Amino acid sequence: MKLYNFIVFLALPFAYLRLLWRSRLAPDYRVRIHERFAKYKKNYNAGGIVVHAVSVGETNAAEPLIKHLIATGEAVTVTTMTPTGSKRVQALFGEQVQHVYLPYDYPGAINRFIETFKPKKFIVMETEWWPNLFASLKKRSTPLLIANARLSEKSMRRYLKFPSMAKNMSSCVTKLAAQTQDDAVRFKSIGVDQEKITVTGNIKFDITCDQKTIEQGKQLKQTFANRPVWIAASTHPGEEQIIMDAIHGILKHIPDALTIIVPRHPERFGSVQQKCLSEKFKVALRSKNEAVTQDTTVYLGDTMGDLMLLYAASDVAFVAGSMVAVGGHNMLEPAELQLPIISGPHVFNFTQIALLLEQAGGMVIVSDALALSEQVITWLRDPMHARLAAQKAHEVVQKNRGALNRLFEVLS
Repeated sequence: MKLYNFIVFLALPFAYLRLLWRSRLAPDYRVRIHERFAKYKKNYNAGGIVVHAVSVGETNAAEPLIKHLIATGEAVTVTTMTPTGSKRVQALFGEQVQHVYLPYDYPGAINRFIETFKPKKFIVMETEWWPNLFASLKKRSTPLLIANARLSEKSMRRYLKFPSMAKNMSSCVTKLAAQTQDDAVRFKSIGVDQEKITVTGNIKFDITCDQKTIEQGKQLKQTFANRPVWIAASTHPGEEQIIMDAIHGILKHIPDALTIIVPRHPERFGSVQQKCLSEKFKVALRSKNEAVTQDTTVYLGDTMGDLMLLYAASDVAFVAGSMVAVGGHNMLEPAELQLPIISGPHVFNFTQIALLLEQAGGMVIVSDALALSEQVITWLRDPMHARLAAQKAHEVVQKNRGALNRLFEVLS
């Protein structure tokens, strides 16, 4: 821990500079920096439950859990690490919860954070493990619960390089709800006691989409004048060129095909738009409510919180973050909306989900622009085949629901 804290202290100035650097393109990184050091400018209520969800994906997964806690009368504080996660918390819950950034994991900030909020229970979503945070919670006898927990082989090997630290962190855990039996075995290997681990399944299978969002998506699609539509969702650097190349290939066979592109991070909206324009594509911006005309090639989803709506306006979904080594994004969102799904090969953040969807025939994995364009063409040209794949994807969601209720039992 002394070595870890020494490294953290050395890294803090660089972490601060990194926030300022990222704020050049995403000004929100410059906002509320004081919270990252647990320096608070207003008073917060103490004594409730803290739920930590690092970013957008974890916040979406935690939504039903947080709503359940609110419904049972619990006071809830939600922490994130990213501005996009922060905005998602505010959009989902508004004044129903308190929200701050979780501070950097050094003793002074962690102690100030815990003294400010005095959590009676701390719930961490999925994979966020912090030595000082965990040790401080244990010192105060605060129950620490890991919800929807997953641990990859790569992460397990990394923890095992520092066995004493892994064991110390593991000893701080009160209960752990693992997504799969394989996750449970890996957590046990790094030191979590077997009796603390319960396999509950993945709560992401309990996803729902409200009918209003679905109707808004259908209404948007009507404005596309019956054009075939595919979406490239949550794209990252290095993927847009692949998508652009795929668009060129698709247009050779389906000239009226419309592509929806949704960059993962808002600071990249402008650069992706410029990339589209450099490819001679006519772009309509959602943020400006620009109409899709006959010669529009790309509809750019340059707004936050609209991904499900844009899925609902599409015929075929490509889930990005998978053509580059990001690890993929949540394929269950388009599956719930009954879309046939395409993914790249890098799905290590969703290994189980990807395997189930692929084996069921609801998702196809492709490795390059040519394969992506060919699969989009296949499904846009053959709606019956696409609907069959979509149905199989949706069945995977339906068959694996129930983790949320099991999680409630573990956390009670």
